[in-house]
Amino acid sequence: LTDKLAAFRKLASMSGPDSVGKARVVCNEQFRLYALATGDPMVLNKWFQTQALSDLPDVLEHVQRLTQHPNFRATNVGNFRSLLMAFCLNANAFHCKEGYAFIGSVILQMDGAAPQLAKELFQSTKLMNWKSYPEHLGGLMKAELEHLSTSKTLNKELAAAIDQALR
Repeated sequence: LTDKLAAFRKLASMSGPDSVGKARVVCNEQFRLYALATGDPMVLNKWFQTQALSDLPDVLEHVQRLTQHPNFRATNVGNFRSLLMAFCLNANAFHCKEGYAFIGSVILQMDGAAPQLAKELFQSTKLMNWKSYPEHLGGLMKAELEHLSTSKTLNKELAAAIDQALR
Protein backbone atom coordinates (compact mmCIF):
# COMPACT_ATOMS: atom_id res chain seq x y z
CA LEU A 1 0.00 0.00 0.00
CA THR A 2 2.89 2.40 0.68
CA ASP A 3 4.04 2.32 -2.95
CA LYS A 4 0.47 2.65 -4.22
CA LEU A 5 -0.18 5.59 -1.92
CA ALA A 6 3.05 7.34 -2.97
CA ALA A 7 2.16 6.93 -6.65
CA PHE A 8 -1.40 8.07 -6.01
CA ARG A 9 -0.21 11.21 -4.21
CA LYS A 10 2.01 12.15 -7.15
CA LEU A 11 -0.77 11.53 -9.64
CA ALA A 12 -3.31 13.48 -7.55
CA SER A 13 -1.34 16.67 -8.13
CA MET A 14 -0.75 16.23 -11.84
CA SER A 15 -2.43 18.38 -14.39
CA GLY A 16 -1.78 18.69 -18.06
CA PRO A 17 -3.01 17.19 -21.28
CA ASP A 18 -6.37 15.47 -21.27
CA SER A 19 -4.74 12.05 -20.99
CA VAL A 20 -2.99 13.01 -17.73
CA GLY A 21 -6.15 14.61 -16.34
CA LYS A 22 -8.23 11.59 -17.24
CA ALA A 23 -5.64 9.24 -15.72
CA ARG A 24 -5.71 11.29 -12.52
CA VAL A 25 -9.50 11.14 -12.33
CA VAL A 26 -9.58 7.38 -12.99
CA CYS A 27 -6.84 6.68 -10.46
CA ASN A 28 -8.53 8.91 -7.89
CA GLU A 29 -11.81 7.06 -8.28
CA GLN A 30 -10.14 3.64 -8.19
CA PHE A 31 -8.29 4.50 -4.99
CA ARG A 32 -11.52 5.78 -3.41
CA LEU A 33 -13.33 2.59 -4.37
CA TYR A 34 -10.44 0.53 -3.02
CA ALA A 35 -10.65 2.44 0.27
CA LEU A 36 -14.37 1.78 0.50
CA ALA A 37 -14.01 -1.88 -0.49
CA THR A 38 -11.37 -2.61 2.15
CA GLY A 39 -13.60 -1.16 4.84
CA ASP A 40 -10.45 0.25 6.42
CA PRO A 41 -11.15 3.80 7.63
CA MET A 42 -7.42 4.60 7.58
CA VAL A 43 -7.27 3.97 3.83
CA LEU A 44 -10.25 6.25 3.27
CA ASN A 45 -8.59 8.89 5.45
CA LYS A 46 -5.46 8.64 3.29
CA TRP A 47 -7.67 9.32 0.29
CA PHE A 48 -9.17 12.41 1.99
CA GLN A 49 -5.70 13.60 3.00
CA THR A 50 -4.35 13.19 -0.52
CA GLN A 51 -7.19 15.31 -1.88
CA ALA A 52 -6.51 18.07 0.67
CA LEU A 53 -2.78 18.17 -0.07
CA SER A 54 -3.07 18.17 -3.86
CA ASP A 55 -1.27 20.91 -5.75
CA LEU A 56 -4.08 21.47 -8.23
CA PRO A 57 -5.62 24.95 -8.42
CA ASP A 58 -9.13 23.79 -7.41
CA VAL A 59 -8.17 22.17 -4.10
CA LEU A 60 -10.26 24.54 -1.97
CA GLU A 61 -13.41 23.87 -3.97
CA HIS A 62 -12.68 20.14 -3.97
CA VAL A 63 -12.19 20.07 -0.18
CA GLN A 64 -15.42 22.03 0.26
CA ARG A 65 -17.25 19.42 -1.83
CA LEU A 66 -15.62 16.59 0.11
CA THR A 67 -17.08 17.90 3.39
CA GLN A 68 -20.41 16.80 1.88
CA HIS A 69 -19.09 13.39 0.77
CA PRO A 70 -21.28 10.53 2.07
CA ASN A 71 -18.26 8.88 3.71
CA PHE A 72 -17.01 12.03 5.43
CA ARG A 73 -18.05 12.72 9.01
CA ALA A 74 -16.75 15.98 10.44
CA THR A 75 -17.10 14.65 13.98
CA ASN A 76 -14.97 11.61 13.11
CA VAL A 77 -11.50 12.60 14.31
CA GLY A 78 -9.72 10.68 11.55
CA ASN A 79 -11.87 12.16 8.77
CA PHE A 80 -11.60 15.63 10.30
CA ARG A 81 -7.83 15.60 10.59
CA SER A 82 -7.30 13.91 7.23
CA LEU A 83 -9.32 16.41 5.24
CA LEU A 84 -9.57 19.69 7.13
CA MET A 85 -6.38 19.82 9.11
CA ALA A 86 -4.42 18.51 6.13
CA PHE A 87 -5.94 21.30 4.03
CA CYS A 88 -4.43 23.83 6.46
CA LEU A 89 -1.00 22.37 5.63
CA ASN A 90 -1.53 23.02 1.93
CA ALA A 91 0.13 26.42 1.72
CA ASN A 92 -0.98 27.17 -1.84
CA ALA A 93 -4.64 26.43 -1.20
CA PHE A 94 -5.04 27.56 2.41
CA HIS A 95 -3.17 30.86 2.44
CA CYS A 96 -5.71 33.08 0.71
CA LYS A 97 -8.83 34.97 1.75
CA GLU A 98 -11.11 32.15 0.60
CA GLY A 99 -9.04 29.48 2.38
CA TYR A 100 -9.12 31.40 5.66
CA ALA A 101 -12.84 32.08 5.32
CA PHE A 102 -13.58 28.41 4.62
CA ILE A 103 -11.66 27.19 7.65
CA GLY A 104 -13.17 29.98 9.76
CA SER A 105 -16.64 28.76 8.82
CA VAL A 106 -15.66 25.18 9.69
CA ILE A 107 -14.33 26.33 13.06
CA LEU A 108 -17.64 28.06 13.80
CA GLN A 109 -19.65 25.00 12.72
CA MET A 110 -17.50 22.59 14.71
CA ASP A 111 -17.50 24.74 17.82
CA GLY A 112 -21.10 23.72 18.42
CA ALA A 113 -20.72 20.06 17.42
CA ALA A 114 -17.23 19.21 18.67
CA PRO A 115 -15.57 22.12 20.51
CA GLN A 116 -12.29 20.27 21.03
CA LEU A 117 -11.94 19.65 17.29
CA ALA A 118 -12.78 23.30 16.59
CA LYS A 119 -10.00 24.41 18.90
CA GLU A 120 -7.59 21.86 17.42
CA LEU A 121 -8.38 23.12 13.92
CA PHE A 122 -7.95 26.72 15.04
CA GLN A 123 -4.53 25.89 16.47
CA SER A 124 -3.50 24.01 13.33
CA THR A 125 -4.32 26.97 11.08
CA LYS A 126 -1.60 29.13 12.57
CA LEU A 127 -3.99 32.08 12.35
CA MET A 128 -2.74 33.06 15.78
CA ASN A 129 0.68 33.73 14.22
CA TRP A 130 -0.71 36.28 11.79
CA LYS A 131 1.91 38.87 12.81
CA SER A 132 4.75 36.68 11.54
CA TYR A 133 3.33 36.38 8.01
CA PRO A 134 3.87 38.85 5.17
CA GLU A 135 1.63 41.89 5.52
CA HIS A 136 -0.92 40.90 2.86
CA LEU A 137 -1.43 37.41 4.36
CA GLY A 138 -1.21 38.63 7.95
CA GLY A 139 -3.94 41.17 7.24
CA LEU A 140 -6.21 38.50 5.79
CA MET A 141 -5.53 36.21 8.74
CA LYS A 142 -6.26 38.98 11.22
CA ALA A 143 -9.49 39.83 9.41
CA GLU A 144 -10.62 36.20 9.76
CA LEU A 145 -9.71 36.24 13.45
CA GLU A 146 -11.76 39.40 13.89
CA HIS A 147 -14.65 37.74 12.08
CA LEU A 148 -14.42 34.69 14.36
CA SER A 149 -14.26 36.91 17.44
CA THR A 150 -17.67 38.42 16.62
CA SER A 151 -19.43 35.08 17.06
CA LYS A 152 -21.63 35.11 20.16
CA THR A 153 -21.74 31.31 20.37
CA LEU A 154 -18.03 30.47 20.74
CA ASN A 155 -17.10 28.31 23.70
CA LYS A 156 -15.00 30.12 26.28
CA GLU A 157 -11.77 28.28 25.51
CA LEU A 158 -11.89 29.01 21.80
CA ALA A 159 -13.00 32.61 22.38
CA ALA A 160 -10.04 33.11 24.73
CA ALA A 161 -7.61 31.62 22.18
CA ILE A 162 -8.94 33.94 19.45
CA ASP A 163 -8.82 36.95 21.78
CA GLN A 164 -5.24 36.09 22.70
CA ALA A 165 -4.29 35.80 19.03
CA LEU A 166 -5.67 39.25 18.29
CA ARG A 167 -3.51 40.90 20.96
